[in-house]
Amino acid sequence: WPNGGELDIIESANGWKNKVSFHMGNETPCVLDDAEVNKCSKFPETNNGMNYNSLTDYHTGRLGTAPNADLDLTGDYLAKRPGVMAAEFTGDFVKVFYIPDDEMPE
Repeated sequence: WPNGGELDIIESANGWKNKVSFHMGNETPCVLDDAEVNKCSKFPETNNGMNYNSLTDYHTGRLGTAPNADLDLTGDYLAKRPGVMAAEFTGDFVKVFYIPDDEMPE
């Protein structure tokens, strides 16, 4: 880790809001194109200073990238409103969804 890559669809600690994060190592660098990430909706980088760069090395302060909409998905919120977290992967994109139980299609 993290050279093989990692997608965290639920990454939350110490009462912070949940983040979707991407982590890659030196052998597999990846920088997301901010214009593509924000093309349909705003997904600001929530790992301050990472600039959509997924390179992760906690010893040097590199946290990976976390482009996220401003949702209040804290652990407390998710515990009170359970649902499904799902990820869709294609050759062109990764999308992550949260669907509350009371909004699940039948």
